[in-house]
Amino acid sequence: MAKDLVYDFGKKNYKKVCKEGLKKYYGGKEDEMFVAMVGLSCAEVDNINPLGFLQKKLVQSLSARETASYFSSLVLQKRLLYQFMIDDIDMSNLSLPLSEHILSKIFEKISHNEYEIIINSPKMIKIELESKTLMISISDDEVIKILVDEYVDGDLKIRHWYQ
Repeated sequence: MAKDLVYDFGKKNYKKVCKEGLKKYYGGKEDEMFVAMVGLSCAEVDNINPLGFLQKKLVQSLSARETASYFSSLVLQKRLLYQFMIDDIDMSNLSLPLSEHILSKIFEKISHNEYEIIINSPKMIKIELESKTLMISISDDEVIKILVDEYVDGDLKIRHWYQ
């Protein structure tokens, strides 16, 4: 495995590991531990789309298959959130594995109807978590993005966006 990326992963430099790791992956580096590390890094920086193809390489060990399921769940949760926000699909009958990722927490709250509609069109919803408030909306870009703003004590701390 690329030692410099392992070091960066240990230092939580996930953006670099995701970006450089994907380059190495496309260049032919496909061993499971490397692919899992790259995918976990991408998940940490909300780069969810690559997880769909990275998970295909995670089949040899139990931990690799568990990681692949985590990646698949995030991809599906992101896609369903997109459809919920844009197409108004009903998610109340859906169940997926849950994780600590923000997409998973949002999915759980929406699937249990634990959200408040702030604006109906374009849709904006509010979700209360233990220590933060999430405001979820759609962008007005040509290619619509889902925006997730995390507030703590009324202050914007993080903006996630998904396409």
